[in-house]
Amino acid sequence: MATGREKIITFSGGFHGRTADAISATFLGKYRELGRPNVPGHLSAEFGDIESVREIADETVAAIMLEPIQSMAGVRMAESAFYRQLREITDERGIILIYDEVQTGIGRTGEWFFAGSERGDRTRPDIITLAKALGSGVPVGACLVNDRVASAIRENDLGTTFGGGMLAMAAVTATLEAIEMDAMLENVRAIESHLREHLSDIPQVARVRGLGLLLGIEFKEKAAPVHQALLERRIITGTSSDPNVLRLLPPLCLKREEVDLFITTLKEIAALG
Repeated sequence: MATGREKIITFSGGFHGRTADAISATFLGKYRELGRPNVPGHLSAEFGDIESVREIADETVAAIMLEPIQSMAGVRMAESAFYRQLREITDERGIILIYDEVQTGIGRTGEWFFAGSERGDRTRPDIITLAKALGSGVPVGACLVNDRVASAIRENDLGTTFGGGMLAMAAVTATLEAIEMDAMLENVRAIESHLREHLSDIPQVARVRGLGLLLGIEFKEKAAPVHQALLERRIITGTSSDPNVLRLLPPLCLKREEVDLFITTLKEIAALG
């Protein structure tokens, strides 16, 4: 509506959901195949490669959408300059910039959003999409838009059966208040630092990707055996499309002693070979 155009650029490794249009915007392994026949109008660029964006961002493109940290692809991040360059291209060519912050938003990275963060070169998109953590498990989603986008939306252009539901709104309010009153953003940054410090002591760990409490432990070998061994010890972690990466997305209120239990257990598993 804001541009009068129809095509959307998303990125290799991105995941945007399982509904028809969202899965058609997804260019990650098997997931897009599950949505066939895909909704037309979706184009793919290489994440982190600004030239691949320039080549296809023409006058038919309405928006560029990305996960600023690609969680399911193995917690992949681009260089900070990439986010700024996307903003420059979209401003030059009249294209809307959308950050899918369903996984990165609401404190996950140690800031309220990746948008505007130092790691993202203070870049601000036109739209931020949110869900999941926004309601602490209660189903809810939201789009934050700037004045440019808001001015293009007329009354009755958009509608929803359950929009503004009282239970969901109470959950959102409680979530935001808890994060602020319990200093969870500060806790996320402190716990990230503690994790990185102690993970560096494990020889099998090649590096730690990500930001805040959206982290990917990259092992020198496949992560699946470690994931299974942790699960057997009642510690839940995640895998990804990168076979060497173990994903960590713990609660923002995670305590240091809980991290220490995880690290001790991980070292025990690593010692077993």
